Amino acid sequence: MSTAAFADANLTRATGAGLDPHEYLRVTGELTELSGWGEAMMRAARGHLARAERAGGEVSAGEHYQVAARWFHVATLGPNPDAALAAEQADAAMGRALRLLEPGARRIEGSGFAGWLRGPADAAGTVVVVPGLDSGKEEFHDVSAALLRRGLAVFAMDGPGQGCSRPRRRSPPTTTR
Repeated sequence: MSTAAFADANLTRATGAGLDPHEYLRVTGELTELSGWGEAMMRAARGHLARAERAGGEVSAGEHYQVAARWFHVATLGPNPDAALAAEQADAAMGRALRLLEPGARRIEGSGFAGWLRGPADAAGTVVVVPGLDSGKEEFHDVSAALLRRGLAVFAMDGPGQGCSRPRRRSPPTTTR
């Protein structure tokens, strides 16, 4: 599949996850080879991390951290030898966003899963958002926000092999003679 075709095929997924379509088209339009996918997406994410650090208020910084989380996640959707690192950075950026925007959010993790519990402690119910296949919780920020606005609590998680639960590739052991 060509780089342009891959970018086109992922446009609705990326914008559905909350990325600005114009920024997505700019970033993917600069790609000359699909092998550069991960680095290009991670570069866009790092740009939002830098904007968050320079932002003049908690809301602006928090929103840039959320956008960075989305870009780091999109970096995992294509060829990227650092996909596990990108997924961890997506989770870390979301954590920084929530510390600013929703200080009551809690990190919950266990064997094979990790995620964020958000919303009121006395909510009428809790919705558990479980992504499928190669998805991650960062693709569901907008869905989670809609549920939170309705007074529900939301636990968005990565299950085994997803997002921040994705195993890191280990370097082969070195031997000495």
